[in-house]
Amino acid sequence: MAKALIFGFDGVVADSEVLANTVLAEIVTELRVPTKVEDSYRCYLGKRFGEIITEIEKTVGRTLPPTFAAQFQARTLDSFRRALVPIAGVREFIAKFSHVHVGT
Repeated sequence: MAKALIFGFDGVVADSEVLANTVLAEIVTELRVPTKVEDSYRCYLGKRFGEIITEIEKTVGRTLPPTFAAQFQARTLDSFRRALVPIAGVREFIAKFSHVHVGT
């Protein structure tokens, strides 16, 4: 019988949601629609990326450039590299499973 420890990333390992929504708010603001991170949560949280793009296009009143997704991803990853930190205690929790053999 295979055993596995599986957990979601956001809010369990690190809180990436605030960083991603901050980047999204900045980008929409740069598209000339002032947007706070709270607005980003309200408008985009829990949606698929395609739905987010559609919502942004409605908000700004025009089609986004084809490079939008790549630019958003690059800026978000840069934000993660600079500011993403583990949730308190997650390293210690994961270390408790260091004795578990991984493999087939």
